[in-house]
Amino acid sequence: MELSAKILQIQISLSSHATDMGPHGILSLQKRILDLASELEILKLNSIDQQKRIEECQARHLVSENNITDHESRVYKLESTAVTGIRLTGIQSTAVYRGYGYGDELGWLITGVTNFNQDQYVDNLHRRKLEKCVNGKWSPTVS
Repeated sequence: MELSAKILQIQISLSSHATDMGPHGILSLQKRILDLASELEILKLNSIDQQKRIEECQARHLVSENNITDHESRVYKLESTAVTGIRLTGIQSTAVYRGYGYGDELGWLITGVTNFNQDQYVDNLHRRKLEKCVNGKWSPTVS
């Protein structure tokens, strides 16, 4: 039953049972009932408005939680795939003339070429392997 119907029912009930109050007392009571009814209607509208605001806040909170989870996932993915450091391993050297030399191998860098006797030919090659650090672990750059 609607609030206004309940109030009307109260008015009828009071009118039939309040004969000893007199017409002025009944009118005064009816006015107070109408005032209370309008106050209750205002409270009802305010509570509906507040409920909508609460629901909106809860929805925003869920969106915020989802955004945080999404950002955490992206940070984890970045941390587990981003290169955070590079380094060169120990040096390897070989003679060029009558030596084994080096083939073209992935991950190795030529870091030095020497000509100790200062003629027109290279005497030695020096190389180092390039490594990367991903998620705290060092590995060759070719992996």
